[in-house]
Amino acid sequence: MIRRSDFLLIFVVAALFIPSVPHSSKKIETWRHITPRDGTFFDFRIFNSTTLGALKGDPLYRTDKPHFFRPGSLVYKYPPPYAALLSFGATNRWKSFAQRWLLFDVALIFLSVGLMSRAERAPPLRVFLIFLLAWSWKPFWESCAGIQLEPIILFFLSLGVFAAKRGHTWLLGAGLGVSAALKVYPLLLGPLLLLQQRARSIGAAVASLALTLVFGAVRMGWAETSTYFLEVLPRLGGTSLQRENLGGMGQLGSIVVSGYQQYMGATGGEEGVTLEALGSPVEVWTVRIIIASISLAMALSAFRLVSTRVDEGRRLVVSVCLAVPILLFSMPTSWLDYQCLLFLPVGWLFLHLPLERRHGIPWIVLFLFSLSAFLFDTDNPSYAAGTPAAISLVRTLVPLGVWAATMLAVGQQVFDSAGQQRGPQGGAPRLDDRT
Repeated sequence: MIRRSDFLLIFVVAALFIPSVPHSSKKIETWRHITPRDGTFFDFRIFNSTTLGALKGDPLYRTDKPHFFRPGSLVYKYPPPYAALLSFGATNRWKSFAQRWLLFDVALIFLSVGLMSRAERAPPLRVFLIFLLAWSWKPFWESCAGIQLEPIILFFLSLGVFAAKRGHTWLLGAGLGVSAALKVYPLLLGPLLLLQQRARSIGAAVASLALTLVFGAVRMGWAETSTYFLEVLPRLGGTSLQRENLGGMGQLGSIVVSGYQQYMGATGGEEGVTLEALGSPVEVWTVRIIIASISLAMALSAFRLVSTRVDEGRRLVVSVCLAVPILLFSMPTSWLDYQCLLFLPVGWLFLHLPLERRHGIPWIVLFLFSLSAFLFDTDNPSYAAGTPAAISLVRTLVPLGVWAATMLAVGQQVFDSAGQQRGPQGGAPRLDDRT
């Protein structure tokens, strides 16, 4: 039975979903009719052609190319295991290969949402609405447009959360290990396992990371693996100052660096400049210390709140939902498709929060700060000359808002002292939610 309060939730989701339909329809039509001259799947084309070349004896990492290490440069810079996966289907007929990977990404996204819903045993209305929200989440479309790895990482995180709620925390560790071998930054979520003292999870993470790296080395060559870890990885991680992909460090850097406004006026910010290249050492370290301090404060406050308000059996799951926004905020460069991972805490909140007045603030914070992830249109012609500064700032604040909403939900005792979740309608805890 639909309650009166449900109609408000239905209205909000519909208000986010309906504007997304033209955008999604346009994307689907573009993906169905790819032409060689358009920019569809441009990143994937580079990865495909680079992998093909490597199979024929060319180097996988062309570090001699100009601007190879610049954020967003049009080269392959992922660890070898991703190229190893691509090698089983890489072909000169890249369009059909790209479309197969696209379907794979889409399937993983909706499977991830299904795992979230199943993990929480949400009522049918919430399940239906969260799929509409997933369809409206622009980072998903952005990731699919580039056929990026974030849908795979989201799947492993969702699978890990699903398994952890059933006592199989080692699967979360295994998923983090594979994800880190494909795209390094998920490794930064590893300290969660140490803080939670999950020995089996740590062992699974180390084993899956090692096995995936060995798979990449065997398939693409041990020399390529050596090149990546000794030459490529140590020089990655520059802080982009392009408005398209500013993280917390980039946003603060654009304020602190004295020559930033002059640079933007002269180039429009499209030359891939970094904080490290444009700022003085004092400016660079000022930004790094401030962002590190904010991130550390967020992490410590989250750890303290989870330790006192969440039952031990659920702490790992809640900690993941709090750690993901901290990670994305603190990363030097934050592409829009990285925010695919934010749908894990967003979905967790949507499925958990009771529709009660006393929980109104977390609901408001969640949707207010997430608006840009639902409404920002990367194909808007007015952004052709560069992302407006206001839009860039709002996008950077999305992880902070999701983190704040999650903290508010935990602080308002969405869980009772026994670690049981209150029902989404605000009723008594359900027996089947016990861990």
